[in-house]
Amino acid sequence: MLGLLGFYDELDHRTGRPAGSIRDAVQPVGEPDEAELVAYLDAGHVLIDVMEAGRDVITGSSRPSNTSAA
Repeated sequence: MLGLLGFYDELDHRTGRPAGSIRDAVQPVGEPDEAELVAYLDAGHVLIDVMEAGRDVITGSSRPSNTSAA
């Protein structure tokens, strides 16, 4: 299922973002082809790599995160 990426309430100070809460996007089980998707993404090249500290909106913990975009 396709959905918007990055437009979640927790990632901006404004509520009512197009994708709603990121917690609603969490699934108890991955997609059937998840292993193939992860292998495809791992085989790609990183175009941008940014280190930043922030609160993990899923677990609530504060720790550095590594954000990559390809």
